[in-house]
Amino acid sequence: MVLDYKNKVILAPMVRIGRLPTRLLALKYGADIVYSEEIIDHRFIRCKRYVNDALGTIDFILDTDSRPLFRT
Repeated sequence: MVLDYKNKVILAPMVRIGRLPTRLLALKYGADIVYSEEIIDHRFIRCKRYVNDALGTIDFILDTDSRPLFRT
């Protein structure tokens, strides 16, 4: 499969605003491709994966914090 980026509307990662709600809104309003925020790998590998049934998401949470590092 070859990705074609010509004539596409793309939402690039943005600091503090590239979270899931922003990405979903961008898709709703016509973005073809959206990217998530950058996550530092050594923080991400320390996360635990949780299924969030209330939101219908998968949350990755650091054991030192109750807020998700990443939600999708």
